[in-house]
Order: sequence, then C-alpha cells, then structure tokens
Amino acid sequence: MLQELIISEKLPNAAGRQMGKKLAALRKKLTPITEQLNQVESSQTQFDERFYELKALLYNGRIDIFNEIENTFLSPSEVRLTWTDGDQKNFAVNEKGEVIIFDLGRMIKCDPDFMLPNLLGHLGLFYIAGYLENGTNFLKECTNSFLEAYNPDYKLNEKKFVDYFTAAVLHRGMAMRWIDKRIGNKIGEDSIKNASMHLGDIVFNKEKRIENIENLFSIITKIRKAAISGLYKRTPIKI
Repeated sequence: MLQELIISEKLPNAAGRQMGKKLAALRKKLTPITEQLNQVESSQTQFDERFYELKALLYNGRIDIFNEIENTFLSPSEVRLTWTDGDQKNFAVNEKGEVIIFDLGRMIKCDPDFMLPNLLGHLGLFYIAGYLENGTNFLKECTNSFLEAYNPDYKLNEKKFVDYFTAAVLHRGMAMRWIDKRIGNKIGEDSIKNASMHLGDIVFNKEKRIENIENLFSIITKIRKAAISGLYKRTPIKI
C-alpha cells in the first residue's frame, strides 16, 4: 500500500511517475463514459463532504472564495465522470514503483481537473508532516508524467490546481479523519492541524491569493520546516 511505504519511508522514487501515468490513463477512460454513470451519491453531497473544512476556514469573510470553488467543481459545462477518491490508501505500489489504482466506487460527475491535485494534496500533507523527504520533487514528477501521458498539449489550470490541492490538505489535515493516524508520529496531530490551517490562510489570503504551483510548493516546504522544528505546537505563527 502507498501509505505503508510513505510511513516506512521506503517509497520508490519511480512511483511518482507511475502514479501520474495511471491517473492520466484513468481520466482518459472515464470521460467517454460520463453519461453511463449511475452515481451512488450526488455530486453536491460529495462536494459538501470534501470541502467542509475549506468552508469552515473561509466562512468568516472569505465565503466568496468558497462559492467560486464550488461553482467550478460543479459547473455543468465542465463536469465529467471523475474519480474523487485519489488518496494514499487507494494505491498499491510495489518495490519497483509499479502502481495499481483501486476503490473506484464513489465516482461522480464533477470537474475532472480535481483528480490530480486531490491526489497530490494528500501526498503534500504527508510531506508537511515530515514524510516524503523529496516531497516537492516527487509531486512534480507525478504532475509532469500525468501531463505527458494525458495530453502534452493540455494546459494545466494552476489556479484550480492550487485551490483543489489546498482543499485536500485541509480536508484531511484539519479533521484527521480517513487518514492513517501514524501520520502524526513525527510532529503530532495538533501540529498537522495548525499547519494545514496556516497553509489555507496563506493560499486564500484575499489580498495576495496564491495561484501558482511553484509558489504553492515553496510554501509547503517552508511550512514543513516550521512543523518539524515544532513551531506549530503553538499558534498563531508566521513563517
């Protein structure tokens, strides 16, 4: 399992490229069969679940940002059949870095651009928590291989990527649900929660919103360093 290799710090570097390729192949297969899906739950219901922590963070004074993201995720002109359960517990990885994706039961019609940053946001949380030493390089490898396999001419919407990535970090990091509790072994659960909220506050700062992937990765690297040093055991914090 991917999460076991992350926790044991034995994840092969090759896994990043393979995960990107597998995710791209899945997206290609899903789009043509969008109209054949009978959803087990509504897209709105799943959005409410996955973005609940983001709404809590933005509720006081920044709800317009949340509404914008909701409209993008559910936009009728953009929705396609999408795998939304792309997290570390739904990937099997062996010592060679070969990858299998499983647990496809909760697919819904939504913005398919959610797939890649949702996966990487989960990995980014482990990076912030002190795992994945080469974290940003791993995330870049996964991103680049996804783009190469999906469509070399595909233009990645960086603003959406940053929004969805951060929402995934908040969803798991603030609530600490449906994630391996061992993620807190290095810095503690409270530090993970505080670090996640700090990331959200930086990314969704109304005066200087982050909309660039390089800036995002630079920020999570700084937050990781602060978390490992113990600074998130208390709040507030500036880095």
